[in-house]
Amino acid sequence: MLGKPYFTGIAGSVKNPKELGVKDLFSKAGANTGNFIFVSALRTILNRPESIYQHQADVVFDKDKYDFVAISAANWINPDVELDRITAFIESTDLPCLVVGLGAQISLDNELPTLKKSTERFLKVISERSKTISVRGENTQQALAKYGVSNTTVTGCPSLLLYQQRKTQQEVISKTEKPLKLVFQGTRHDINPKVFKADKVSQINMQVYRYAYSNKQHLLLQSELPDLYHVMKRFSNPEIIESGKPFLEKVYEDNIGSISQYLRQYGLVYWDLDTWLNELRSYDFLIGTRIHGCVSALLAGIPTVLLAHDMRTKELAEKLSIKYVDVREIPDFNTEFVEKIVHEPYDWEKFNNTMTHYRSAFKAFFDENNVATTL
Repeated sequence: MLGKPYFTGIAGSVKNPKELGVKDLFSKAGANTGNFIFVSALRTILNRPESIYQHQADVVFDKDKYDFVAISAANWINPDVELDRITAFIESTDLPCLVVGLGAQISLDNELPTLKKSTERFLKVISERSKTISVRGENTQQALAKYGVSNTTVTGCPSLLLYQQRKTQQEVISKTEKPLKLVFQGTRHDINPKVFKADKVSQINMQVYRYAYSNKQHLLLQSELPDLYHVMKRFSNPEIIESGKPFLEKVYEDNIGSISQYLRQYGLVYWDLDTWLNELRSYDFLIGTRIHGCVSALLAGIPTVLLAHDMRTKELAEKLSIKYVDVREIPDFNTEFVEKIVHEPYDWEKFNNTMTHYRSAFKAFFDENNVATTL
């Protein structure tokens, strides 16, 4: 069996975050710290948890060192994604590929994406180099079929291969005088004015940030670059702080002084998975729009509800039995909604049963690709 992977992409963590600037950290996370979860999972399952990223130009391929290319994929079936570099790299080798967790960026209206030529070329190459490609759900499988790729297996994302069963029955969080320790999460990427659009999905997303802010609740961040400077107390570059000020004031609907104080006290960002999960275990519940934020809660053993805002997240939630609410069905994200979600029964038994089948499906996928794992 194949057992000497060369990993493309980022490492599973940043070991020295205090020594790096925010932009460097952001780059090492692939512009989204959620990437650490599925990257770490694949490296662990392939028994290379400490394998560190190398620039492809620095690697000399010999058959004694590598026997396949391991690719932790994301929602790359996306009209905005360019995949020239990774495609050229794969073509420069004669190695087979293991592509894990490929997803499609599809709206809740189920409109299939129109891809750039570089992405179509990438799909052709990985299809030729793989026995079968791991995809996140049936919608992604249909999107790939549209582009002539049929050797796919629906597995979900590999992130939950790290899951260890912690609870085995329904859990009900009772209403008590002691306030629950909650964590919230929305979706923003850098400074992008599209988050202020008037559609229902965008409105609910903004309400999540504003609810957490106005109620002084903890906020888990992954790709919100302007916020990270405040969370990490990195104020040495006034121009960068000033450039994010109008955007943050519009997001949180307050002055930057109050916003900065809130983010320093309640903002959460993690650069390695161990710290992330250890800290999440001190919370009672996570509610958010990020699929990997919800996955992190499950890995930490706390209940979570996904606010599904596109088919990419919805199909993963359905595949993995992650509890979710379609954001289009939320009248308003407010205290009434939050209390209803938090105090509903949480069915750990159903989730654990799904995880048993999920691991079996992934094992079959790795076996079909003739790849050795720890499963």
